[in-house]
Amino acid sequence: MEEPPTPSSAGEVSCEGARGPKRRLRARLGLALAAGLAALLVAELLLRLAVCAHAHSPRPLWMPTARRTGIEAPHPVRNHALIPGKSFVSSGKPPGFEFCVFSSVNWRGLHDDELNGAKQKGEKRVLVLGDSFVEARQVPRARNFCEQLERRLNEALRERVSVINAGVSSYSPILEYLFYARELVHLEPDVVLVVFFANDVFDDLRYSAAAAFDADGVLLAVPPGAPLLALRKTGGLTEPDSLQVAFRTAMCRVEDDLCAWSYLVAHLQYRTRARALNRLWAQRPKNDEFFILERDPDLEPAKRRGWYLTGRYLAWLHAACAANGARFLLTAAPIAAQVQGPGSHDHFFFSGQPSNDDRVFLQRLAAGLQVPYVDLLPALQKAGKGLYYSRDGHWTAKGHGVVADALYPYVRQALGESRSGVSPLPLGRTPGTPTARPVAGNGISVETP
Repeated sequence: MEEPPTPSSAGEVSCEGARGPKRRLRARLGLALAAGLAALLVAELLLRLAVCAHAHSPRPLWMPTARRTGIEAPHPVRNHALIPGKSFVSSGKPPGFEFCVFSSVNWRGLHDDELNGAKQKGEKRVLVLGDSFVEARQVPRARNFCEQLERRLNEALRERVSVINAGVSSYSPILEYLFYARELVHLEPDVVLVVFFANDVFDDLRYSAAAAFDADGVLLAVPPGAPLLALRKTGGLTEPDSLQVAFRTAMCRVEDDLCAWSYLVAHLQYRTRARALNRLWAQRPKNDEFFILERDPDLEPAKRRGWYLTGRYLAWLHAACAANGARFLLTAAPIAAQVQGPGSHDHFFFSGQPSNDDRVFLQRLAAGLQVPYVDLLPALQKAGKGLYYSRDGHWTAKGHGVVADALYPYVRQALGESRSGVSPLPLGRTPGTPTARPVAGNGISVETP
């Protein structure tokens, strides 16, 4: 016959019974925490593998999150310039997605391969001027249209052809003229191709307001600065430039240090900020940069003034090229909405469907200068989808390929017509270049009668 448990042994049994559920609860919580942590690590790894696929490189596996690297510095003559020798990462939004590019600026301050200063015997050079569509940080350098065009020309011609990418983000004809006349002319290009973009007129307006001229009205420099403009629209409704800038940059800031090391956190923060912006701005502020494509009658005075300046700067650039024996070609990079219609990245730049007024003006200007105008719009419209990044708005590698194919016959013909053996003129005022003077009241410089 068993003896009943003593009081002390009964207490031990009851304590063991109480500790059992607690241990099981702690074990379950620990297991759940470990499973959650493992899930987060797997999610982070998958995101990093996706970024590696965008970047065509394994580096995102161990590097901090791919965020756009600043590669520009103030320039005393042409407002801003790429930093020579600077390595950089260019990334879409959220960080690492849409595109991810590891590249560098060469020692001449160009987003291109290194180039010998002295032109080789038998070498032909094509210089391409423009803004971010030419600079092309969004695609690997080997896949931008300058490189693709260079390969096609070298395959077709027996002589060596170098296509030099001289694009710089936010450049417009006034800065392109200064860049060529002061620096790039020494590269002795046989052909100069200028790629216009729809915000160039807006940029020429603001850069002209800050430009410096000598006593004879010769353009000397556009010093650093040149704030954005806010243009008056129908009904007097004008979005302040500070509000426009705030909206455009809100999605680019990464405020949490953890975002610098975790794609998962950066992705979640991006989505959270996007929802907050949508709640804050039921009607997003319209940006004025593409005002030349709007049909607002209140913008007509600004359009006339802006096109007048842009036309003059392009004419000056053409005169400088002609004086140095370089053929001149003009083209324009259409915005996504002109190619794909409503619903593209550009919807907050204007109201309604954009016009094609830029094509009309540039074709007329090219005819007046007696130079070829390459219309890229039909080729891009025929090429189908996948030409522009949906959030960034620049060309994809496919878009660059279409552009290279469209430009090829014109550039090849211009190379055949280019004059050789013409020595560059000394720097300074180019013969035949009109002078300019500031106009009282608006701070804009125009041609002297």
